[in-house]
Parts: sequence; C-alpha cells; structure tokens
Amino acid sequence: MTLPNFLILGTQKAATTWMHRCMREHPDIFMPRKKEIPFFEEPYYSEHNQDIKWYEQWFAEYAGQKAIGEARPSYLYRKESPGLIYKHLPNARLIVSLRDPVDRAISAYFWIMRMGYIPIRDPNEWFRESNWGDWRSVNYVSERVRKAVRNSQRVTSEESGQLAEASYESILEMGFYYEQLMRYLDLFPREKILVLIYEDICINPVHWLQTIFRFLEVDDSFIPPSINAKELTGEYSLVGTHLLHRAWHYGLTKPVNYLVRILGHLGLKKEMPISEDVIAKLANLYRQQNTKLAEFLHRDLNMWK
Repeated sequence: MTLPNFLILGTQKAATTWMHRCMREHPDIFMPRKKEIPFFEEPYYSEHNQDIKWYEQWFAEYAGQKAIGEARPSYLYRKESPGLIYKHLPNARLIVSLRDPVDRAISAYFWIMRMGYIPIRDPNEWFRESNWGDWRSVNYVSERVRKAVRNSQRVTSEESGQLAEASYESILEMGFYYEQLMRYLDLFPREKILVLIYEDICINPVHWLQTIFRFLEVDDSFIPPSINAKELTGEYSLVGTHLLHRAWHYGLTKPVNYLVRILGHLGLKKEMPISEDVIAKLANLYRQQNTKLAEFLHRDLNMWK
C-alpha cells in the first residue's frame, strides 16, 4: 500500500502552496499534482466511507522516492484530523508553517470574499461584527451548501448568509495555533513534528527549505527551480474582487480569475486598509495563544502583532 510518510498540515496562508511546488520538484520526494486532497476531515472522511484505498489512489504515480507526502492546511485546524491521521498514518512526519495570526486572518478574509463566500464589503465592518471569537454555532449550515462550495456550484442568497456566518468561526479560530498543535502532540512524538514560521521563510527560503529536506532525510543540497516563486502579496484588487464575486455565481471563476491576474499586472489594484482598532482587537484575541506558543517553541514571536 502506497501512503504518505509525511504531511504538510498548515496553516492557511503560510506558504504551503510554495512548499508543495518546491517539494514536488525534489527528485527524492513524491507529492501528487493535486494539493489539498480531502480525506482526513469530515464530512469527506465519511463520504469516502473511511476508505483508505480511495485516498491511496492519489499516489498511484509514486515511483520509489524516499519521501511521499501531501499538503492540506485545514488539517491543523480541524479537531477530528489528528485522530484520523494517526489512525491511518501513525508514523508520519508532520510539517507545520505558522504565520502571524492577525495577518493570516486578514488574508483569509480577503480570499473568502474574493471567492464569493461572503458579500463584498468593508473588511473592518466584517471583523467588528464577528464578535472577536464569540461566534454562534455553525451546525445549521446545510450539507447542500457545503457540497455546493466544494463543487464550485451556485448557492442562494440565503445560503450565502449561512456561509458568511460559518466563515466567522473558520477565519478567526484558525489562528489558535497552540491548542491546534497540542492536539497533534497528544498523539505524535515531538520529534515527528517540524514547526516553521512563515515570516522566517520569507526572509531566508533556501535555509528553511533545506531544513524541511533534512527533516525528511532527503538531499538538502537540492535547490528547486521554484525556490523564489512569489505568493500573493498583501494587496487586494477591488476590481478583481468584484469580478470574481460575480463569476462565482455564474460558474465562470476560472476565466475571470485569469482576467483578474491580467488586471493586477496592469496595476489596477487598490489596497483595502485595515483600521488600527481592528488590528488591535485581533492581536488581543490571539495574545494568550501566541504567548503559550512562544514558550513551547522556545523562541521570540514579538514580530507578530
């Protein structure tokens, strides 16, 4: 049976796409072309009847490389994922990249808005209405809505409201890194978990990619062609956001996304500013978790807000 011996767990908006691209180029590493295979989380696990053979098919092109893995950022956040991963991959090595939770939340908000999950609006208003973590239950979000989102299908205006409510929880709670890591450490030994900091990677990508290679016990002298590939910046296109938002509802996301990239290269961008009070509230929301995380990692995280 061909299954991963390592996983990239997350977090969202913390260079996991860059890692996936670079690691696929290493001759000693196999990763499927598809990033984020949905298996070790609900409702996908139940939908696939807990069938590890369904998951295994994604690794059919494996050709004997020493390391075999995949990446799905939601695995760090989802409470059921550690147990499911341990059940099927108890000896796996786990890679985690963490980003300033304030910056990550803001970046995630704009991505969700661009994809049409929530209405286009002033991000400052949205964060203020989120109640800073005191959200209500999102269990009422219908399964039809969840499937529509997974399959890029249209949803009604009422169902879009369900997604907006659910997004409060996902955007904010994804930044509670310490408790997420502890769920994995309840099952996996510390030496099996490599924790990286996104801001460190941005400063010295070669060093940290080599750290990953050493962790996986593959040749750390290899420099992938995509080592200097750039991910999305902190600017968000108002023109592009409106286009993508409309495209989502008419099934035209891919062609419009291409147009948005062209507009971006032409300079048709306008930054959406986040107010100081929103940043301060978000920083306060994550302060306790960040303090515990810094103590656990034995490092200074004061560069985070």
